[in-house]
Amino acid sequence: MYDGLEEVFSCVTLELSDKGNRNSISSIPIGTYKVIHRRSKKYKNHLILLDVPNRRYILIHAGNYYTDTRGCILVGSRFGKINQDSLLDITASGRTLSNLLEATDEGGFELTIS
Repeated sequence: MYDGLEEVFSCVTLELSDKGNRNSISSIPIGTYKVIHRRSKKYKNHLILLDVPNRRYILIHAGNYYTDTRGCILVGSRFGKINQDSLLDITASGRTLSNLLEATDEGGFELTIS
């Protein structure tokens, strides 16, 4: 429980480092964002963050490696080493995203990046 709030869902995330909010190569700025469910051919069911300053199509989608992010947020069950580089990856991303979609309302919720 955090400041009177009940935890609804917990997972690990993988994002790019902060490079001044530059498109496709940087994490997004610290802040609170509205998140809604979305569907596309490429990512199927996923989430999209609205009103990210100077950015569009910041998604929460499945992926395991930092190269899958392109500025988006990946979700998984834990950190691990999947490939042969020296960077941490995340595991069970597809299953974690499905669980997150089930745990959240399609109408949206607020996500705070800190």
